[in-house]
Amino acid sequence: MTVRKYFRFCCTIACVAVAAALLTGCHGKQSAQPDDPVSPSDTQTVADRDYQEYLEDYVDTSAMSFEEIGKILGDLSISVNHETLQKAENSWNQLDPDEIDFVNKVGYVLSYVGKGTYDNTKKTFVPSSDEVYCFDLENGASDQALETFFDGLNAIGEGQIAFSDVKLKSVSKEDKESGVYRRNIKFKLNGKPCSYNAEIFYDWFDVNLISYINSVLKKQGDDNRLYYMEDNSNCVVFYCSEEWAQDFARETGCELMTEMP
Repeated sequence: MTVRKYFRFCCTIACVAVAAALLTGCHGKQSAQPDDPVSPSDTQTVADRDYQEYLEDYVDTSAMSFEEIGKILGDLSISVNHETLQKAENSWNQLDPDEIDFVNKVGYVLSYVGKGTYDNTKKTFVPSSDEVYCFDLENGASDQALETFFDGLNAIGEGQIAFSDVKLKSVSKEDKESGVYRRNIKFKLNGKPCSYNAEIFYDWFDVNLISYINSVLKKQGDDNRLYYMEDNSNCVVFYCSEEWAQDFARETGCELMTEMP
């Protein structure tokens, strides 16, 4: 995401500043020698270049209206109807002003587009989109959450990926009490048996499961991957090509990942 790009920019500046400080403060007169590896002019050049790259990539979605964001998503072939946009905007307007600074408006809209609903009577997930799936990372370790995760992926799989026969290892009383444990998840992806040992940390979803699925897709010769972004405790997932993921990042300023950085 854009924040990560800014973080990298800040880290670059900090590292250059530290290097300059060591040269001038720790080496004394030696730092004034003509062959110094870093000079103040070098520091300024690096800072200007990185800052310019940051500005070129920066997309200020916080200043956009919800209608403008809806149009950007629509141009990316993500269907967002007026009712969904209105729900997202009404909820946004009720957020605490201090909280808004930490919420990405694009991710906020997408959470309404792709969250779907769970039918408690039928015990089934009802998707709200076949283009994007969104779920809560903080409540992603229960049986229902994990089973719904695969249902959500099936919904956005464009008929090219199919998850079936999901089996979750039961959780012992001791593991429930500790909150930190491994849990085996078995499933089939396009008919291929898969097994993953999820690292459960209380109620948090193990996003490395997405990385594992992508490794299976690669082995199966699929050019698409599961790309995702995290916004607070929400995880927004797409099944798409690398080219589309790059288009999404360029238009929204939100960087998508296939694995944890």
